[in-house]
Amino acid sequence: SINLDGGGSSGLYVNGNYYGNKSVRNDAVNLGFKVTAKPEYVCKAAEIDNPSTVFYDMPANHWGLSAAQALANHGVTKGCGGTASRPLFCPDCGTKRVQAAMFLQRAKGLQLLYPASPTFTDVNESTVGKEAWGAVEACVKAGIISKDTKFRPNDVLSRIEGATMIARAYIDDI
Repeated sequence: SINLDGGGSSGLYVNGNYYGNKSVRNDAVNLGFKVTAKPEYVCKAAEIDNPSTVFYDMPANHWGLSAAQALANHGVTKGCGGTASRPLFCPDCGTKRVQAAMFLQRAKGLQLLYPASPTFTDVNESTVGKEAWGAVEACVKAGIISKDTKFRPNDVLSRIEGATMIARAYIDDI
Protein backbone atom coordinates (compact mmCIF):
# COMPACT_ATOMS: atom_id res chain seq x y z
CA SER A 1 0.00 0.00 0.00
CA ILE A 2 1.05 3.58 -0.42
CA ASN A 3 0.04 6.74 1.42
CA LEU A 4 0.85 9.97 -0.38
CA ASP A 5 -1.03 12.62 1.58
CA GLY A 6 1.80 15.08 1.04
CA GLY A 7 2.79 15.41 4.68
CA GLY A 8 5.49 13.90 6.80
CA SER A 9 3.34 10.83 7.33
CA SER A 10 3.69 9.75 3.69
CA GLY A 11 5.10 6.28 3.45
CA LEU A 12 5.46 3.21 1.35
CA TYR A 13 4.68 -0.33 2.47
CA VAL A 14 5.95 -3.26 0.40
CA ASN A 15 5.05 -6.77 1.54
CA GLY A 16 4.30 -5.40 5.00
CA ASN A 17 7.63 -3.56 5.37
CA TYR A 18 7.62 0.22 5.91
CA TYR A 19 10.00 2.33 3.85
CA GLY A 20 9.87 5.95 4.83
CA ASN A 21 10.93 8.75 7.07
CA LYS A 22 8.89 9.69 10.12
CA SER A 23 9.98 13.34 9.81
CA VAL A 24 9.03 16.00 7.26
CA ARG A 25 11.29 15.99 4.20
CA ASN A 26 12.37 19.23 2.56
CA ASP A 27 13.59 17.63 -0.67
CA ALA A 28 11.45 16.49 -3.58
CA VAL A 29 10.76 12.80 -3.81
CA ASN A 30 9.71 11.10 -7.04
CA LEU A 31 8.15 7.66 -7.12
CA GLY A 32 7.87 5.53 -10.22
CA PHE A 33 5.97 2.31 -10.71
CA LYS A 34 6.59 -0.33 -13.31
CA VAL A 35 3.92 -2.99 -13.62
CA THR A 36 5.33 -6.19 -15.04
CA ALA A 37 2.49 -8.56 -14.20
CA LYS A 38 0.50 -10.16 -16.96
CA PRO A 39 -2.64 -8.18 -17.91
CA GLU A 40 -5.02 -10.62 -16.25
CA TYR A 41 -3.39 -9.78 -12.93
CA VAL A 42 -3.25 -6.03 -13.57
CA CYS A 43 -6.83 -5.59 -14.72
CA LYS A 44 -9.76 -7.16 -12.96
CA ALA A 45 -13.16 -7.26 -14.58
CA ALA A 46 -15.69 -5.12 -12.75
CA GLU A 47 -19.19 -6.34 -13.51
CA ILE A 48 -21.70 -3.52 -13.17
CA ASP A 49 -24.69 -5.70 -13.99
CA ASN A 50 -25.94 -3.84 -17.03
CA PRO A 51 -28.36 -6.13 -18.88
CA SER A 52 -29.27 -3.36 -21.34
CA THR A 53 -26.02 -3.96 -23.25
CA VAL A 54 -24.23 -6.95 -24.75
CA PHE A 55 -21.54 -6.76 -22.06
CA TYR A 56 -22.39 -6.60 -18.37
CA ASP A 57 -19.36 -4.47 -17.49
CA MET A 58 -20.13 -1.56 -19.81
CA PRO A 59 -22.84 0.99 -18.95
CA ALA A 60 -25.31 1.98 -21.66
CA ASN A 61 -23.65 5.41 -21.95
CA HIS A 62 -20.07 4.09 -22.26
CA TRP A 63 -18.26 5.86 -25.12
CA GLY A 64 -16.94 2.57 -26.58
CA LEU A 65 -20.04 0.45 -26.18
CA SER A 66 -21.21 0.69 -29.81
CA ALA A 67 -17.79 -0.46 -31.07
CA ALA A 68 -17.66 -3.36 -28.59
CA GLN A 69 -21.19 -4.42 -29.52
CA ALA A 70 -20.44 -4.18 -33.25
CA LEU A 71 -17.34 -6.35 -32.83
CA ALA A 72 -19.35 -8.90 -30.86
CA ASN A 73 -22.19 -8.86 -33.41
CA HIS A 74 -19.70 -9.53 -36.23
CA GLY A 75 -17.96 -12.35 -34.32
CA VAL A 76 -14.69 -10.45 -33.87
CA THR A 77 -14.73 -10.61 -30.07
CA LYS A 78 -16.32 -12.88 -27.52
CA GLY A 79 -15.40 -10.54 -24.67
CA CYS A 80 -12.96 -11.23 -21.87
CA GLY A 81 -14.86 -13.66 -19.74
CA GLY A 82 -17.92 -13.83 -17.56
CA THR A 83 -20.51 -16.39 -18.53
CA ALA A 84 -22.50 -17.09 -21.68
CA SER A 85 -25.51 -15.29 -20.22
CA ARG A 86 -23.46 -12.47 -18.62
CA PRO A 87 -20.44 -11.77 -20.86
CA LEU A 88 -17.81 -9.18 -19.91
CA PHE A 89 -15.70 -7.01 -22.23
CA CYS A 90 -13.09 -5.61 -19.77
CA PRO A 91 -13.01 -2.18 -21.46
CA ASP A 92 -10.18 -0.80 -19.34
CA CYS A 93 -7.86 -3.81 -19.58
CA GLY A 94 -4.88 -4.28 -21.86
CA THR A 95 -4.96 -6.68 -24.78
CA LYS A 96 -2.60 -9.61 -25.11
CA ARG A 97 -0.75 -10.05 -28.39
CA VAL A 98 -2.54 -13.36 -29.01
CA GLN A 99 -5.93 -11.71 -28.43
CA ALA A 100 -5.10 -9.03 -31.00
CA ALA A 101 -4.21 -11.76 -33.51
CA MET A 102 -7.56 -13.42 -32.87
CA PHE A 103 -9.43 -10.11 -33.34
CA LEU A 104 -7.71 -9.49 -36.68
CA GLN A 105 -8.09 -13.07 -37.91
CA ARG A 106 -11.84 -12.91 -37.23
CA ALA A 107 -12.23 -9.36 -38.60
CA LYS A 108 -10.50 -10.32 -41.84
CA GLY A 109 -12.33 -13.66 -42.08
CA LEU A 110 -9.07 -15.60 -42.32
CA GLN A 111 -9.20 -19.39 -42.17
CA LEU A 112 -7.55 -20.84 -39.03
CA LEU A 113 -4.32 -22.65 -39.92
CA TYR A 114 -2.54 -25.51 -38.14
CA PRO A 115 0.85 -26.20 -39.76
CA ALA A 116 2.82 -29.34 -38.90
CA SER A 117 5.61 -27.10 -37.59
CA PRO A 118 4.39 -24.00 -35.71
CA THR A 119 5.89 -20.68 -36.84
CA PHE A 120 6.70 -19.64 -33.27
CA THR A 121 8.25 -21.74 -30.50
CA ASP A 122 5.86 -20.23 -27.94
CA VAL A 123 2.59 -20.54 -29.90
CA ASN A 124 1.00 -23.94 -30.38
CA GLU A 125 -2.10 -25.76 -29.22
CA SER A 126 -0.66 -26.60 -25.79
CA THR A 127 0.55 -23.05 -25.03
CA VAL A 128 -2.38 -20.89 -26.22
CA GLY A 129 -5.16 -23.26 -27.29
CA LYS A 130 -6.13 -24.48 -30.73
CA GLU A 131 -8.17 -21.47 -31.91
CA ALA A 132 -5.54 -18.92 -30.79
CA TRP A 133 -2.74 -20.92 -32.42
CA GLY A 134 -4.71 -21.14 -35.67
CA ALA A 135 -5.42 -17.39 -35.59
CA VAL A 136 -1.75 -16.49 -35.12
CA GLU A 137 -0.75 -18.81 -37.98
CA ALA A 138 -3.46 -17.30 -40.22
CA CYS A 139 -2.16 -13.79 -39.46
CA VAL A 140 1.40 -14.89 -40.28
CA LYS A 141 0.29 -16.30 -43.65
CA ALA A 142 -1.64 -13.07 -44.38
CA GLY A 143 1.43 -10.96 -43.58
CA ILE A 144 -0.18 -9.29 -40.56
CA ILE A 145 2.35 -10.83 -38.16
CA SER A 146 5.98 -11.19 -39.17
CA LYS A 147 7.88 -14.41 -38.54
CA ASP A 148 10.30 -14.57 -35.64
CA THR A 149 11.44 -17.16 -33.14
CA LYS A 150 9.02 -16.07 -30.42
CA PHE A 151 5.67 -14.31 -30.52
CA ARG A 152 5.27 -13.60 -26.76
CA PRO A 153 1.51 -14.32 -26.90
CA ASN A 154 0.74 -13.22 -23.33
CA ASP A 155 2.60 -9.90 -23.47
CA VAL A 156 0.47 -6.78 -23.56
CA LEU A 157 0.24 -5.37 -27.07
CA SER A 158 2.08 -2.07 -27.41
CA ARG A 159 0.57 0.80 -29.40
CA ILE A 160 3.11 0.40 -32.20
CA GLU A 161 2.58 -3.36 -32.37
CA GLY A 162 -1.17 -2.81 -32.63
CA ALA A 163 -0.76 -0.07 -35.21
CA THR A 164 1.57 -2.23 -37.28
CA MET A 165 -0.78 -5.21 -37.21
CA ILE A 166 -3.77 -3.07 -38.21
CA ALA A 167 -1.80 -1.36 -40.98
CA ARG A 168 -0.62 -4.70 -42.38
CA ALA A 169 -4.16 -6.05 -42.23
CA TYR A 170 -5.91 -3.09 -43.89
CA ILE A 171 -3.44 -0.95 -45.84
CA ASP A 172 -2.07 -2.36 -49.09
CA ASP A 173 1.02 -0.16 -49.46
CA ILE A 174 2.67 -1.11 -46.15
